[in-house]
Amino acid sequence: MKINYDLDGERSILGTCLINERYLREACELFTPEHFYKVEHREIFTLLCELYKLDEKPSLSDLISLAKTSGKFEKIREDIASLSGSLGHSSFNVNKRNLIHNYKLTLISRELSGIDETNYEERIAKMSQIQMDLDAQSEQVKTYDSSTMYDDGFYEASNMKEHMEWRKKKYDEGYRITGKSTGFETLDATINGINPGHYTIIAGAPGSGKTTFAIQMMKYMVTTGVKCAFISLEMTREQACYKLVSHELKIPFNDLMNGNYTVEQMGECFKCIDRFKDNDNLFFQDAQIRSLRQFENRFNKLVREKNIEVVFLDYITLIQNIGKSVNFSESISEISQMVRYLLVKNKVSGVIISQLNRSAAEKDVPPQKHNLFGSSQLEKDANEILMLHPDPTIGNRRLYIRKNRFGPEDGCITYTFEKGVFEEVVWH
Repeated sequence: MKINYDLDGERSILGTCLINERYLREACELFTPEHFYKVEHREIFTLLCELYKLDEKPSLSDLISLAKTSGKFEKIREDIASLSGSLGHSSFNVNKRNLIHNYKLTLISRELSGIDETNYEERIAKMSQIQMDLDAQSEQVKTYDSSTMYDDGFYEASNMKEHMEWRKKKYDEGYRITGKSTGFETLDATINGINPGHYTIIAGAPGSGKTTFAIQMMKYMVTTGVKCAFISLEMTREQACYKLVSHELKIPFNDLMNGNYTVEQMGECFKCIDRFKDNDNLFFQDAQIRSLRQFENRFNKLVREKNIEVVFLDYITLIQNIGKSVNFSESISEISQMVRYLLVKNKVSGVIISQLNRSAAEKDVPPQKHNLFGSSQLEKDANEILMLHPDPTIGNRRLYIRKNRFGPEDGCITYTFEKGVFEEVVWH
């Protein structure tokens, strides 16, 4: 069996991996060196995988340095040089599909060459299994063209046509929003709920109640059967649980933390804690995240093992990316892009709690989206930006809709905020 290997495609895959961490991650998860036909390309891919394992940002200089250290540089010098022409190649997904196809033909060719009367059935069965396994891999690789509308999967349906029929049926049944309900009726109607793949930011000055607002949303979702994870980089999981109990029993958070409650209230707290502990839809995580790789692994594990549908992250700007020689703003940009990529890839909703920059936090005026702390990339990546601010009326809060990619912006919703509980008053 003659196979026309696409060496240009192989170079394009390697070149794109060299300048794009996301594509390097995808390639290392999907391929082995054997997927590449040319021996030198296999060596280069093996080195790229080493860079990936070291959590190093891929670069040509790092690849050359690793090649010299491993004693492979002279062997692959010319092939490394040939990658420069493919660094900006845009057909990464098309070439991934081609690579899998060629690999499949190679394996089948090997099995065909070894067939005789004594092993015919065994070889044919093995070829069939190879075909199925690699077809399944190929199906994971999506190309970005018009066919995506029909074969890429569309939320709860396998394609766009089925989704339209499903959505019409749900609308007629009274489900007027496409996303998960937040428990706040006007907010749901405004942003269409919390949708798969969306990146929703809740921001505000210290004491505005942004974490409490997010926890109240999460508590509603959990009680309506939505699997939620709360990743806290500021509070311990115990403190987050106190916040949840405070909201449930309407006991001020500070009173719970300080022990200012009656014996009867303590008994109710115990019952409440047991209910949340036994709830299979709720997962709390704390501890520092010291690299993007660590965050990615934690996120993927939650999705893979717990089937998480909504991730709450408190705060995004506290994720560390140690070892990267970039300034704080660039680091937050990189983190934000990673979060957005993971949400879209896994069709998981993200509620991201964020701080304001110091100048906005110290002013007694409603914040704007450019007041987000850390990086303008947060503003760009978010589908929705919700900003809490104390209302002139004592005790109330106003939630400003500063960005709403699929709906109206610049309105605000007023809530009462008593004993750690938000209740809607009016839409402005």
